Amino acid sequence: MARPTAPLIRRNVLTLTAVLSLWSALIALRLVYLQIVRHDEFLRQARRQQEQTVEISPVRGVIYDRNLRALAMSVEVESVFAVPAEIADRQGSARLLATVLDLNPAELARKLDGDRSFAWVKRKVTAREADRVRQLNLQGIYFQKESKRFYPKRELAAHVLGHVGVDDQGLAGVELLFDKQVRGTPGELIMERDARRRWFGRTGRPPSPGQDLVLTLDEAIQYIAERELEAAMRDSRAISGTVIVEDPRTGEILALANRPTFNPNNYAEARADAL
Repeated sequence: MARPTAPLIRRNVLTLTAVLSLWSALIALRLVYLQIVRHDEFLRQARRQQEQTVEISPVRGVIYDRNLRALAMSVEVESVFAVPAEIADRQGSARLLATVLDLNPAELARKLDGDRSFAWVKRKVTAREADRVRQLNLQGIYFQKESKRFYPKRELAAHVLGHVGVDDQGLAGVELLFDKQVRGTPGELIMERDARRRWFGRTGRPPSPGQDLVLTLDEAIQYIAERELEAAMRDSRAISGTVIVEDPRTGEILALANRPTFNPNNYAEARADAL
């Protein structure tokens, strides 16, 4: 067999070099396209896959009467959440949690289904409920601090104050009218997970508290007005009534009483006519 000549060897080497150079150039162009041109797109996609952002309600401002006695405030409570991808027995966990938190087992099981990195189990639970969940020691179940609206005087001035929803948004009364000022700025809870969808950390931005609000109401006068309204309704057998106490010199409302009434701490249980 004849040996290849020197020109043929050079031609083969040049051809191989050209092919390798072209291949390297194509790879370099592809890397530039992926890492520079589409960098922001892939970064957003990676964050969607690796992170989940949950809004944390801020601490609402305190609502005072004219003498700075608190009529509405926020207290720190626990909220229960789950990382479904970490739960081995989801049906069993759902049954146990539903029992101690008074939830629907089927609905909770649907929340825990799939490979999501976050699912609320129950927001703003009582201290007793939180203790019972801790005693279960379930894998993939965690707690997050949140604030809950609390009305220390219960029914006093309920219609003036109004009430808030589960996310602390104002739904009625001055809670709704001044919601933007009182609510504050929500925070963020960022859940981070690895390639196997296992939760490995929490970061985020804390919420900013809202502004306080001072009303013209006088707690003592409000109490007397409500007491006398109830007495007058008993005597007259009325089904509803209203009392307004005003300072004639300034026009300020010192008391505004309505019956029937409700407890804004448990507004969901109130009758429609009371609201």
